[in-house]
Amino acid sequence: MDKIFKFLPSYVGSKARWVEYLTPYKGSDMVELFSGSAILSANLAKTSVLNDLDPYIFKIFSNYGELIVPDEFTEEDYYRLRGSVDWWKYIYCLQKMSFSGVFRHSKNGYNVPMKKGYIKSVSLKEDFAVSKKRFEELKPQVLNLSYADIPTALLEGRVVVLDPPYQNKQASYNANKFDYDKYWKFVKSLRGVARTIIIFDTAGNIKSNLGVDSLVTRNMRVNGKHPGDIEAVCILGENLCQK
Repeated sequence: MDKIFKFLPSYVGSKARWVEYLTPYKGSDMVELFSGSAILSANLAKTSVLNDLDPYIFKIFSNYGELIVPDEFTEEDYYRLRGSVDWWKYIYCLQKMSFSGVFRHSKNGYNVPMKKGYIKSVSLKEDFAVSKKRFEELKPQVLNLSYADIPTALLEGRVVVLDPPYQNKQASYNANKFDYDKYWKFVKSLRGVARTIIIFDTAGNIKSNLGVDSLVTRNMRVNGKHPGDIEAVCILGENLCQK
């Protein structure tokens, strides 16, 4: 693909590298149950349901037209605005300057340090205009539910994308005691409901829980402190399903 649309310009765990591989699904009715930055819907979907349990991801995508992107966003702006009540309105600029594209917040606001190597300022108004136009064309339905609470009617006959916190990986959301047994039962229950199921996880998790081989893999790292692993995509349904 010549142009990659990004609703958020940088986001840890983004599936931007997988967009080109998944181009056979361009024009699909898509549901992202752990949407994050929603990179797949941004580039491939005809219609989309974006669900994420993070209340600020929900707020950002529910009010995408209200995001503020000035002509120039500086280092001073970054540190001044990240603790404001409306920090989320500046997220397009904050994410561009955040360390490793991390999206993290607390009661005190957006609490991510700036990128190492130091970006003094960014000018993103034109980029945001492109992203906003694509978002307005897509008009996604935005939800803030547990993946398991999504109405079945929204999943039927659609391409369902699953990108959960990966089991046995060092990540902050794993501390929330994600129920992996429940999750994998849910994945299996989607067969016969969804048109296609696109599953991102480590190759080992996919093999051990679904008994199928991944179609494509790539090396990954969580961050410099932890060992790498093999990220994989498994596609169930249609002609791309191997089992």
